[in-house]
Amino acid sequence: MARPVKQLFLGELQMMDKQHCLLKLIGCISLLLIGGIFSDAQPGFAQTPEATTSIITTTETVTLPPAPQATAVPLTQSQPEVAEVTFAQLDQSTFELRSPIDQRTFLFESPYRWALTGGNDYIELHYDMQYETDEPETVPETTNVAISIYFNDTLLTTFIPTEGSDQTFRVPLPPAAFGETGQTQHRLRFVHLSGDCQDYFERAVFIVHDDSFIHFDYQTLPLEINLANFPRPLVQNLFTSEAILLVIPDDYSDADLAAAASVAATLGHRAFYQITLDIITASQATPERLAQTSAVIIGQPKANTFLQTLYQQNLLPTLLTADGSLIANSATQPISPDDGVLQEVVSTFSPDHVYLIVTGTSDAAVTQAARALSVLAPRYGFDGNLVVISEFHEIEAAEGQPVDTFSLADLGFRDTTMYGLQTGSSSARFFVPANWQLTDKPTLTLSYVHSGELQALGSSVTVNLNGKPAGSVALDPTQLGERQAVIELPAADIRPGVNNRLSFEANLNIQLPQCALPELESTWVRLNETSQLRLPHTEKEAENVVASLNNPLTPFAARQDLSDVWFSLSENPKADELMGLVRVAAWLGNLSDGPGFAPRVSQGAIGDTAKLEDYHVIAFGRPTTNPIIAHLNDALPQPFIANEDNLSQQVGNVVYRLPDQFSLGLLQALPAPWNRGKKVMLVATGTTPEGVAWAIETLTNEDTYYQLEGDLAFIRGNRIESFNSAKFIRGPLPAAIEAITAGEEVALQVTPTEITPTTTLSAVLAVNPPDKETQATLPENYIPANPLSSSIMVRGLVFGLIGAGVVVAIIGSTLNQRRARSR
Repeated sequence: MARPVKQLFLGELQMMDKQHCLLKLIGCISLLLIGGIFSDAQPGFAQTPEATTSIITTTETVTLPPAPQATAVPLTQSQPEVAEVTFAQLDQSTFELRSPIDQRTFLFESPYRWALTGGNDYIELHYDMQYETDEPETVPETTNVAISIYFNDTLLTTFIPTEGSDQTFRVPLPPAAFGETGQTQHRLRFVHLSGDCQDYFERAVFIVHDDSFIHFDYQTLPLEINLANFPRPLVQNLFTSEAILLVIPDDYSDADLAAAASVAATLGHRAFYQITLDIITASQATPERLAQTSAVIIGQPKANTFLQTLYQQNLLPTLLTADGSLIANSATQPISPDDGVLQEVVSTFSPDHVYLIVTGTSDAAVTQAARALSVLAPRYGFDGNLVVISEFHEIEAAEGQPVDTFSLADLGFRDTTMYGLQTGSSSARFFVPANWQLTDKPTLTLSYVHSGELQALGSSVTVNLNGKPAGSVALDPTQLGERQAVIELPAADIRPGVNNRLSFEANLNIQLPQCALPELESTWVRLNETSQLRLPHTEKEAENVVASLNNPLTPFAARQDLSDVWFSLSENPKADELMGLVRVAAWLGNLSDGPGFAPRVSQGAIGDTAKLEDYHVIAFGRPTTNPIIAHLNDALPQPFIANEDNLSQQVGNVVYRLPDQFSLGLLQALPAPWNRGKKVMLVATGTTPEGVAWAIETLTNEDTYYQLEGDLAFIRGNRIESFNSAKFIRGPLPAAIEAITAGEEVALQVTPTEITPTTTLSAVLAVNPPDKETQATLPENYIPANPLSSSIMVRGLVFGLIGAGVVVAIIGSTLNQRRARSR
C-alpha cells in the first residue's frame, strides 16, 4: 500500500542532510506555489464597476430568424399577385397608444411598379388592449375606448378593441384609399380616444405589434427604361433588400475597380438601405447568378467578355466598329474615345431586371461614365436608354445648385402634414464634409402652414439638431397662410464628417370644452419641402483627425466626392476583398453627398508612396499579399511577424505566437504615417484568407460595424474583441486569444527571449513616433487588484517558478550522485 504523500515527504527529509533538505524544500515549495496559483488565481483585470466601459469588449453576433418576405414580383402574370408586408418591414416597431387621446402616424413607400388594385386589400392588426388603474380595488371600465384607423387621410374604421393580449382585427382597404393612380407614398395613422379626459386614475393602453401586416393585391407594371429615372429600375423600392451585381472584366485593371467603387458609392448614396451589392467577373456572370438580380456591367468592350456578348447579340443601343475598338451610335456615327457611355437594357435572363452598362473605349471614358451617374439630378442631359458623357464637369455645373443653401427637398424631405393632438414628428438628414469650416451662423428658414383651429397656447413646432433643441416656432391661429420662420442653428451642434439630423416635433393643442372629443382632422400643421438650410462655409484641410474603430469609416468621408480615399488591395485580390471594396464604397457614398464620386483603387505595391500624402487609405489583405500592409507592419497597433501572416506579441522577455494557420481577423485603425494628424489608415487583415473575410464582413455588416471601438479588433467567426492599444499596457494579444477562443483548444506558443524588437520601417515609408498624448497609461480602475490577477502576470510567474524548480531539481540530483560516489 502506498504511503500518503505527506508521510513520504517527511520520511525523505529525515534521510537527508540539512543541505539536501533545504534544496528539496525549495523545490517542493515552488511546486506548491505553482499549484496554488493554478487553483486560486483568477486571470483577468480587477472587476470594473457596471457603469464603466471596459477596454476589452466581447461581442457575439446573434443570427435572428429572417423577417417575413414580400412576395416576388413577376412581370407577366395576368392575375393579381399577393404580398403581405409586416409593419416591421415598413420600419415601424411595436408601439402603444395611451388614454385619453393619443395617435401614431408612419409613412411608407410601396414599390413603384406595383399597380395596387384594391378591393381585396386589408390590414391585419395584432394588438393588446390593457387597462391600468391607481385604485386596485376598482374594476377598470372597459367599454370607453375607440380606435380609429386612417389610410392616406381616408377613415377606414372606428372600432372598440377587445380586452386582452394577442387580439386580431382585420380592416378592409378600399380602392379609394390608395389615392391617385401611381401614388407610392402612403400614410397610416392610428388614433386612440378613450374615457373622461379628467379621469387620471384609469388608463387604457392599446399596443400594436410589429408583426401586424398589410395584405396587398397588385399587378406589376412593365419596366420603363429611361436613364433619367436612375436609380430606377435598377432599384425598384421593394420591401426586401434587392441584390445588385457589379460585373467587371476577368482581367480587371485598377481603373475598372475605381469605376466599380464609384458606381457602388453612387448606389450607396441613393439606395443604401434598399440594396445588397456584390461583385463578380465577366466569366462568373452565369444565367444562375443573373436570374434574379439586376447588374451593372463595367469596363471597356474589348476587356469585358460579358459586354462583348451583349454587343454580339445586338442587344444594346450602340454598336461596335468592325475591329471592335470603337463604339458608334445607331446612326453609325463614331463616339469619341474620351466620351463615357451609359446604356440600359432589360436583362437577358429576367424580364423584371435590367443591365446598366458603364463603358467607353478608354479608362478615362469608363471613369467619366461612372462619375456621371452620381450627379444630383440625372434628368439634366439624361434621357432614354443611352447617354454619352462628353465632359463630367459640364453636367455637374448644369445643376446650378448654390453651394451654401439647400432646400429640404434636396435632403430627401417631402411636404409633411401632421394631424391631431399632442406630438407628431418628422426628420431630414444632411451631410457636412469634414473639410468644411463654417464662416457664419447656419440657419434654417422653415416654411409652414397650419390650421386655424389651433389654440395659440401650447401649439408649436420644435426644431432639433442631432437630438438637441435648436429652436421653436409658435403656431398663431390669427396668422394663417404660408409662413416662414428663420431659426439660427447652433454651430457647435453641427458635426462635420458625418450625417446630421434635423427633426421636427409638432405639438398641436385645441380647447376641449367639457372634455368633448376633438375633430382631429381640423388640427394640423404642414411643413414644406421648400424650407431652406443655409450652411455658409469655406473648405479647409481637416486637422487632428482621430484614427478609431468607433464609426471607423467616418474620417474617410471628409470630401463629398471621396477623392481623397485610396483603396489598397492585394496583388491578386480575393473575392472577399472585391466585395469589401464595393460595400465599403457604398457605405461611404451613404455618408457623403457627391456628386462625382472618385475614390482611387490600386492592387499590390504602390510605386511612389509620396502619392499617398493627400489620401486616407483603406487596405485589405494580409502582409504577404498586400505590400502596403507589410511596409507599415511596425506601425500597426498589432504587428505581424516579419514576412509572415502570423501575429507576434512580446511582453517583457516573453514572445507569444499563434499556432500556424490559426485563423484570426483583425481591424486596425492608425494615423497615416505619411500625413500624421490629417490622414488616417484602416486595415482589414488577418492571419489567413478566412481571417481577412471575417474582418471585412465585420466592417461591412451594420450589426457589427457599430459594435467596434478602440483602434484594434480581433475577430474569430462571430466573436469580436475590441481594444484601445494605447491604454493597454501589457499587450492585447494574449488576453484577446483567451477571450475570443472560449471553448476552443488553442495553445499560444510562449518563447522566452532576450531579443529587443526593432521598430524601424523600411525606407519606403517614414513613420513618425507616436504623439506623447497617445501614450496614455492604464486607467486606475483597470489596474489589477493584485499582481497575480493578470493572466499575463500569471503566465510569467508560472514559467519563472517552473524554471526555478527545474534548476533546483538538477542541483539536488547532482549532489545526490556525488554523495553516493563518496560513500
